[in-house]
Amino acid sequence: MRVIESEISGGATQGLRIQATAANQTGTAITTPFYTNGRDWKTEVTVGDQQLQLYLDTGSSDFWVYSTELPANETSGHALYDPTASPSFQNVSDSSWSIYYAGNMGASGYYGTDDVTIGGITASGQVVEVATAVTGVVSNFDGCDGIVGLGFNTFAGTSQRVNTFIDNVVPSLSQPVFTFDLQNSTAGTFELGYIDDSLYTGNLTTVAVDRQAGDWFVPGIYFSVEGRNLSTVPGTYDVSFDTGGEYLSLPDDLVAAYYQYVSNSVMFQPENAFGSRWYYPCTESLPDVTFHFNGTSSTAAIRGEILDSLRNDLGNGTCIGSVWALGSFVGAPFFLDYFAVYNPLTPSFAFAPKAG
Repeated sequence: MRVIESEISGGATQGLRIQATAANQTGTAITTPFYTNGRDWKTEVTVGDQQLQLYLDTGSSDFWVYSTELPANETSGHALYDPTASPSFQNVSDSSWSIYYAGNMGASGYYGTDDVTIGGITASGQVVEVATAVTGVVSNFDGCDGIVGLGFNTFAGTSQRVNTFIDNVVPSLSQPVFTFDLQNSTAGTFELGYIDDSLYTGNLTTVAVDRQAGDWFVPGIYFSVEGRNLSTVPGTYDVSFDTGGEYLSLPDDLVAAYYQYVSNSVMFQPENAFGSRWYYPCTESLPDVTFHFNGTSSTAAIRGEILDSLRNDLGNGTCIGSVWALGSFVGAPFFLDYFAVYNPLTPSFAFAPKAG
């Protein structure tokens, strides 16, 4: 997800690092679409002794959960974490946190620590942010009970740096990696500590990541459609590979250039929303977008048919496209076609076409 602001304060969390106790571990968890169009996924996570379905998001770093302390009108469709019922929860006194995402949505509350298990890998004493308020679209994530931020800890809060789940378990993994094989209508996988070669074809393409921005930004990318550069000005872009992103999002000028390939498309700016969208007749098809990684011959193409499958059909012959102007990140359209590997130590991002 695209984070606009994140803050955490209070308590003695500075430099906290609680490692998983076993060594050379590997783990696998199932990812399940929680919307029918396959652009969002949830995974079972155990917090203390409570099972929740959480969103694994490489575009943010906060680990927060819906709780029993939310107002009743904000809890429908969610399992609620009860910190008072968890035998391993430890409250951090005078603590607070808040996070706001693009799209006018966010959450806030207080935090403590608890034992967290994903795919059989446990981090004891993980910082868990307990939501006491949620706003915007995030309150409508029916069946999803919070977010596990898998970005870098430079993104998690502004006044204190809090280690993420990945920070805490990487020392115990067989390899310092986690991977995604996400599907649009069936179960996929999130794997820790190893790379399953059966999930992709060909060779992995590995590119460097700039961790200073907080999430998984790959620098030096430019884009083309039908062999022509979308930008009229020479240069490249830093792009986040964001499992919490529902769309392909590019700077405004590139999105405008992209929709020149779609007949009768029109830009609009939703009221009280971040970024612009484009209408077009549903009879039109969106073209492929090719990513070029500067200084290499490597490319990755997002197929137009994937982009078409993620559009919003308004039911009147008009669709809203799945290429938006909301910053530079690639979400579901990429992950539906590519197997993805994240290495937080190098740091790097690798991808290959999916098997099957």
